[in-house]
Amino acid sequence: MTVDLSQQPEINNEDDEVEMIVIPPRTDLREKALRDGSASNASKKAIKAAEEAIDELSGEFEDWMKEAIANLLEKIPAIEEHGLNSPSGEELHTIAHDLKGQATTLGYPVVSEICETLSNLIEKAPDKSRISPKIVEIHIKAIETIVHECTKNVDDPKANAISSSLRKMVMKILNEEYEKQAVQA
Repeated sequence: MTVDLSQQPEINNEDDEVEMIVIPPRTDLREKALRDGSASNASKKAIKAAEEAIDELSGEFEDWMKEAIANLLEKIPAIEEHGLNSPSGEELHTIAHDLKGQATTLGYPVVSEICETLSNLIEKAPDKSRISPKIVEIHIKAIETIVHECTKNVDDPKANAISSSLRKMVMKILNEEYEKQAVQA
C-alpha cells in the first residue's frame, strides 16, 4: 500500500506494510536558476554567492537545530498536561513544520521526513486530544538522535528505519482514529 499523507489515510487493518518512495528535493541552484543559454557571468556569480551563503548557514544550522530540539523538548510537559490543542501544542507544531521545510535544504533530509510525519499527525488527527504525548516525544527524540549523530545521509539505514517506523505508527494511529470517528458518526 502506498500512503500519501497529504490525503486522508485509507483504513486497512490487514496490511501494516507501508511502501514509501522518498524523492529527495533538488537543491542544485544551478539547475533551478539557469536555463539553457542563460549562464551569464552575473547569474553564475549570484548562484555562487547563494551557495556560499547556504554553506555558511549550514554551519550555524547545527546550533539552530539543537535550539529547535530543545524548544520541542521544552513543550512536552505542557502537552502532557494540556494536550496538543494548547498554545504549547501549537508552538510545537509550528517548530516541527518549520523544520520539515528547512531540514533537507540544510542537510538533514531524514529529520525533514520525521517532522513531516509529526506535522501530519497533528494536522490530520480528528481529535488532537487523543494523541498521546508519548508519540510526540518519540518523534522529538528521533530528531534529536539523528542530529546528535550528524546523520545527514538520506540513505542511512538506521535513520530510514526510524523514519519508516514512525510513519507506520502514525498511519496506524490515524487509521484507528478515523475508524473510531466513522463508528461514532
